[in-house]
Amino acid sequence: MRCFYCGESGKAGSNEHVPSQFLGSRLKTRRVCSPCGARIARELDDEVARYPMVLMPKALADVRSVKHQRKRPSFSVAGAVSATGQAVEVEFSPSGRVARDGRGAAVHDVVEVRYGLGDDLWPRLIAKVALGCASLLLPDDWLDGRLAQGLQSLLWHGPIDNVLWPGGVPAACGELEADDPARLALGRQRHMIGFVGDDGANHCAFAYLFGGQLACALPLPGLAIDGPSVWVLDSQLREPPAPEGYDSAIERMLGGQGWSPTYIEGLRSA
Repeated sequence: MRCFYCGESGKAGSNEHVPSQFLGSRLKTRRVCSPCGARIARELDDEVARYPMVLMPKALADVRSVKHQRKRPSFSVAGAVSATGQAVEVEFSPSGRVARDGRGAAVHDVVEVRYGLGDDLWPRLIAKVALGCASLLLPDDWLDGRLAQGLQSLLWHGPIDNVLWPGGVPAACGELEADDPARLALGRQRHMIGFVGDDGANHCAFAYLFGGQLACALPLPGLAIDGPSVWVLDSQLREPPAPEGYDSAIERMLGGQGWSPTYIEGLRSA
């Protein structure tokens, strides 16, 4: 076994989640060595698990850790009323967002919540997703190429390959629009991760987590993949799903929710 996180051979494999089991993912790979799996848990997964921009949508979408399926997620953070600066506590849960003052009374004004930027998390998170997906798709010799080594450098906080990403790493975290077909298809808890490309040459790695309430993407220059390129997974999935085309995945999930073919076609052409 050759590890897709470090490229080395001869080490024992581990059950590495792609993405983290904290995010509700049950998709796993065995092509990551145990030392890398333990290290990435400390250096990345634990940081993601503490980051407010992850905890907020995770709580709102009721996405539960693989290890804590019975635990209803909630997250509280300090905030301030925009107009007055009054200090409040804001709780995010599957029931929605509630702000309360020091006496416990609900506050209905606009509230600001501040948190650290954590921008370096997104390139590392999406690099992990890209390498994890590659481990389920690609042969070991892919690890000898420049793209694999560039992703490994991102994962371990190494130097950025300026040939691959001449303007810096354009990985970003955001949210799909409420009417985006992918978000409508994913529902609240389902994730979608994988590779997608426009013409077979310009690919990116992407992760739509919590039903699209957290979305990350990273261009992958020079990646060539033939055939289906998307994996759809939900909180109850126990085995890696079969890959499929992006549009067909969206259509299948929308159809499974009872949406008519005419309505689905209207979404595609919007």
